[in-house]
Amino acid sequence: MEDEIDLREYVRVLLRRWRLIVGLTLVAALAALGTSFVLPPSYEATALVAATKARYALQFDPRIEALDDPKPAYAAYPQLATSDELLGKLLAGLNPLPEGVESLRDLRGMVKARAGADPSIVQLTVRARDPQVTARMANAWAELFVARANALY
Repeated sequence: MEDEIDLREYVRVLLRRWRLIVGLTLVAALAALGTSFVLPPSYEATALVAATKARYALQFDPRIEALDDPKPAYAAYPQLATSDELLGKLLAGLNPLPEGVESLRDLRGMVKARAGADPSIVQLTVRARDPQVTARMANAWAELFVARANALY
């Protein structure tokens, strides 16, 4: 049994079929170029919201102990940002509505919320076809999120 691999055989096949390889590569490149010209551009805007600990802990009665180091609910922030209530307020505040957005379901397809590398940072990302609308939506969403998070926490 022979343990050596002869690469010359493979090189010969590649040299014999070089026209086919180059032709298929060019066809694929032209198809990708044509598709990029046909599809409308898409823009993305990201608003960052930083959650900080409360500066003061109120203690109304000495019998009720306040926690020394309350842990903020960082994991809940992305879910809070994409809640129906918050996105409904965002949708109601958009005037005019972005192209292709007629319902809360359409809006959900455009937005994404996730925690950053530091869990106290929330990234609110919006994708749309108009850059001004995209930036306006991201900023409005961040303002609504901050107001709702402050009211809850």
